[in-house]
Formats: sequence, structure tokens, C-alpha cells
Amino acid sequence: MFNGLLLNPSKSETLWIGTQSQLKTTVTVTPNLTVASSSISPNDSIEIVGVTYDSHLKFDKHVSEICRVTNFHLRALSHIRNCLTTPSANAIACAIVGSKLDYCNAVLAGVSDYNVHRLQVVQNRAARIVLNVRGRASVSQLRDQLHWLPIANRINYKVALLTF
Repeated sequence: MFNGLLLNPSKSETLWIGTQSQLKTTVTVTPNLTVASSSISPNDSIEIVGVTYDSHLKFDKHVSEICRVTNFHLRALSHIRNCLTTPSANAIACAIVGSKLDYCNAVLAGVSDYNVHRLQVVQNRAARIVLNVRGRASVSQLRDQLHWLPIANRINYKVALLTF
């Protein structure tokens, strides 16, 4: 105990990060981490400031959560879309869906094409709902009309902005 502070093991989480072979040897050697005489068992994933990290840094759970939440809001927006003008629908989509897609997306730099595609599908659906387009219209033209960057470019832009 230092300055009266103690570790709360029920609220503490650990995550072992590495390759599959590294994780096999690490987990078998030290299954639990001991800090201040408290034993903390590792988790499969951990959430820090709204970003879910997994042991292989694939971000599958994080992308799934983004897709789940944004699809919920897009469904709600599609129900009221006929009552809205295009600029107001765009503002709502940017505020709710765009903010979810952009939040901490710099950590997604180098993520698999599969996860980028899943996020791109959500953005494409948002563009179709905002512009009230059904059918087989070109989504890239819809994004251009709304002045939205594709997801991969948004990630690269965020990384470039942070490093500049």
C-alpha cells in the first residue's frame, strides 16, 4: 500500500498481446499477473477509451461493435428519412454515424481489408439513406456528392493529421 491506494482486482484487467506462438508460451508459463499481492487473470479482449483491443490486435470485436451501433442508428434514421430534408439527414448521419466511424480510427491503420470493407458497407448504407437512393446507384458517386471520404482514406487522413 502506497499513499493509502490499493488495487481493486475485480475492476482490473490484463491482456497478453503477441503472436499465437508467443501467447501459447506466455499464458502457460504465467497464467495470472500478480500486482500488489493481487492476482489478475488475463482477458480475451479489453476496452480502453471505447476501443476494444484483442490479443492479436485484429480489432474484429471493435469493428463488430461499430457496425452494430451504427446499423442501429441507421435503421432509426431510415424510419424518419422521408420527414427530413437532405441537408438535415446528412447532418444527422455525420453526427451520429460519421462520428462512430471516425472515433479513434487511427488505431485501425493496417487493419485487415475485411474489417475495412465491413466499415465501408456501413458508410455506403448511410450514403444511400441520406440521399434516399434505392437500387444499384454508384456508391462512390453518392459519397462524392456528400463529400465523404472512403473509410480507408479516412483512416489514412487521421494518421497523417495526427503525425503532422
